[in-house]
Amino acid sequence: MLEFVGLYVLVPPAIAGLIQPQRGDAVLRRLGIMDLSFDLGLPRGLFVFPVLLFTFLSMLLYLRLDPTFDNTNLWGWSRFRRDFKRIITIFIPSAIVTLGLTYLLAYHTPLLPESGFLRLPREIPIILVFITIFYPWVSAYPQEITHRAFFFHRYRSIIGDGRLAFALKMC
Repeated sequence: MLEFVGLYVLVPPAIAGLIQPQRGDAVLRRLGIMDLSFDLGLPRGLFVFPVLLFTFLSMLLYLRLDPTFDNTNLWGWSRFRRDFKRIITIFIPSAIVTLGLTYLLAYHTPLLPESGFLRLPREIPIILVFITIFYPWVSAYPQEITHRAFFFHRYRSIIGDGRLAFALKMC
């Protein structure tokens, strides 16, 4: 339980405080803690990626070495092939609806400037290519390990398989 609280309750706001020390210090002051500060004099975000990488690799190693964990859950190529058609049938209509709504917001309301519509692919298409290629590997997959596979396997005894686990999965 202490590990759970540390990793998923205390560490995320601590990292956020180190990234934005003024906000972190404001929270500390509201809690009546005047002697501590998140401002360490370091460049913001200096340690964030190393901490995230260490966390991801540690949790991945734990899962790989745990004999009670089914390692096919880490990379389900056969499930991907099986579910690809279902994924595409949901993604394509959703993408079309999102594109249409964004167009309507940009050209028929004051909520989004017209210049904002498809700005990234129009102005810096190479960034879109990098996001498409690297985001799944640098962000999405590590989050799947740390916030799904490790979380639900390691803390099953605390959260169970019932409603609490389902509610936490939706968060």
